[in-house]
Amino acid sequence: MGKYRLITLDMDGTLLNSEKEISERTKAMIRRAAEEGKIIALSTGRGLSELSEYLEQVPEIGYLDCTSGAMIYDCREKKVVVSTPIPVDVMQKVMALAEEENVMVHFLSTDSVVEQSKYEQMEKYHMGVYKPMYGRVAKKCENIFRAYEENPKPIEKCNLYHLSPAKRDQTERRLEDMHLPLTIVHSEMTALELTSEGVSK
Repeated sequence: MGKYRLITLDMDGTLLNSEKEISERTKAMIRRAAEEGKIIALSTGRGLSELSEYLEQVPEIGYLDCTSGAMIYDCREKKVVVSTPIPVDVMQKVMALAEEENVMVHFLSTDSVVEQSKYEQMEKYHMGVYKPMYGRVAKKCENIFRAYEENPKPIEKCNLYHLSPAKRDQTERRLEDMHLPLTIVHSEMTALELTSEGVSK
């Protein structure tokens, strides 16, 4: 497989096929790479809890560059190596804006957390394809805004899912006007992915 020592794979559209599955051929190639001594890592916007079922299928993966680069995780040692979360004071401002904009908030740290009522309406937020996965791995709370208010903490990644692209653009403009130390990325049809300033896969 050549001279390279490290192989880093994205998830959607790379490791996963259109059914969000890892093909047997891909698993075989990863096994071969590991047998040749290659270090295999995933570089993905997904969080740790969303990756566990895939790690069971491909145990050769040694490291995760997850939550869009905000967390590096050692799969062998089962520990976080590096974490660059959004600070609490910034997250509090994001949450205040998100509540006003009626978006679906998704926290990604070591856990995946969403609000139960918004999870039930994921299709409205153009995220229906991911609903089965959220059903398996995400923790659901009654009110994510009150839950964060009662237990504020740094968050590696915060996704904001909107009802339309126009609504996403409106939220993005408001965030930019606030001049918060954030990296803001478009994903899917109506999502904004927020990580701490300077964070990148």
